Order: sequence, then structure tokens, then C-alpha cells
Amino acid sequence: MAIGTGAGNGRTDGRTRPLPLAPPDSPSRYDLTLLAIPLAFLCALVLGSTLPVPTASTLLVAAICGAAAVADALFCNPPTG
Repeated sequence: MAIGTGAGNGRTDGRTRPLPLAPPDSPSRYDLTLLAIPLAFLCALVLGSTLPVPTASTLLVAAICGAAAVADALFCNPPTG
């Protein structure tokens, strides 16, 4: 029985197949959108607890920023393919 060097993919010639779900080289626009939403709320909580501004006001601003990010991702720059 031949033992392959292709990391268990069944090949015996030393070549490997690429992973079917390999991570992208850089984050996409939609990855950054999903990152921006919780960051807006985190900043709102930090600013609301450190500044003499009501936390509800900072959370309202964060909600507006998050809604704007979602609207941009869905309607202004929708995903393709």
C-alpha cells in the first residue's frame, strides 16, 4: 500500500488540494461591517460610563451607527454572487 505525502487527501504524488473553505487574504467589506456594529456599542458603553453624558444617549448614537452600517451593507453596497 502506498503512503501519500498529500496530508491525507488520497494523493500519492506529493501534491495537496487547497482547502475548500480557505480563509480570505483580507477581511471583506461585510466582515468589517459586522465588526463595526459591536465596536460602536462598546465605545458607547465606555464613553457613557466615563463621560458626564447619559449612557442612553451614547447607546442611541451607537444604534444609529449600527443601523447605518447595516443599511449601507444591504442597500447601498449589496452583496453580489
